[in-house]
Amino acid sequence: MPKFNDLKISKLRKVNKLFSKLYLFPKNNKRYPAIIKEDVKDIIIIAFLLIGDTIMYTPAIKALKRNFPNARITLVGGNLVKTILHDQNVFDDFVIANCPWISPFDKSIKNILSFFYSLVSANRKKYDLAIDFRGDWRNIFYMNFINASRKASFNFSGGEYMLTDVIAPIKDYDHLIDESFALLEGLDCQFVDDDKYPELNLTSADGIYTADFVTQKKLNDKIVIGIHPGASLEERKWDETKYAEVINRLSAVYSNCVFLLFEGPNEGPTIQKIKNEIDEEGVQYLIISKTLHEYMILMSVCDVIICNDSGAAHIAGAYNIPEVVIFGKGDPKSVKPFTRNALSVVSHPLECKPCHLINCKFGTNLCMNMVSVHEVYEQASILIERYGKINTDKNVL
Repeated sequence: MPKFNDLKISKLRKVNKLFSKLYLFPKNNKRYPAIIKEDVKDIIIIAFLLIGDTIMYTPAIKALKRNFPNARITLVGGNLVKTILHDQNVFDDFVIANCPWISPFDKSIKNILSFFYSLVSANRKKYDLAIDFRGDWRNIFYMNFINASRKASFNFSGGEYMLTDVIAPIKDYDHLIDESFALLEGLDCQFVDDDKYPELNLTSADGIYTADFVTQKKLNDKIVIGIHPGASLEERKWDETKYAEVINRLSAVYSNCVFLLFEGPNEGPTIQKIKNEIDEEGVQYLIISKTLHEYMILMSVCDVIICNDSGAAHIAGAYNIPEVVIFGKGDPKSVKPFTRNALSVVSHPLECKPCHLINCKFGTNLCMNMVSVHEVYEQASILIERYGKINTDKNVL
């Protein structure tokens, strides 16, 4: 089982203990019959997720859909999740609910009211099964108000009394994807290991868009190296000057390479710092500052990606793009991209890892600062030498 945020779980268990005393009709105090998969017509899945989590949970949702062939799948989550999965044949219906405990942590009264009002939209029909893959008490509390005959989740942080199907955590699983499939196993679903790999598909329109981009930017004969220097937290970001140094060194060795600098929300200053450093060296580059959908499909033109532990790493992995991923506070074993292609993880073991604090308790951010330019350059060079051609083997719907 992956290592979880013990501090968060401790707080949620305290809330759980209080709430359990107020909950008069626990759902887990009786036995329920086995779920007959062919009879299930509607399933709702709680999807309060960020980019990387969305990619990692997608294989389990697809496997669930195969195991319940007659069911319509409804997801409830934020606009970000809907954008990522819109063209991936994962869901039939979507209910927008911008969760206040998920980044960007909009805890305004307006958003909280809107969040719980989403239950009105969600409950326009009754579901045979509701699922939360995360086992987060807050998600289970929300799911408690969903009109569903059966409700299934893990009990990491409590909430058993709100579930008809309590899936006990299994200690032998290391990666988040294995964990999500453990929940499916608890629902007697069938799958094979190959089902666990995330895949993002390009629509025919996406294929035309990327082909036009490659032609217009004259990238056909270039080695295209994607750089995403951002992350959801500052502590997950590798230093911009180090990124710039890696780019300058690679550009000096591989004269036919072009760098795509991917700029996420509020990452303009990060990109500008890198730009200032590489302009002096005459590096060929393009800044990609687009919508999330365009950002994702343009990443598919890259031959190699270099990025932090972030959603970009999982997007690249789902496109089967060779990548170098820089890990600081996170645990690579639990959340590294689950990919069929080459993956180089640059990380240093420390006693304080994995760390779930927002700010480094030592004030040093040593986990990131220990990562050297040479390490990243060396791993990137290996991938470029091996895969340095335009990758045309993308999944197209």
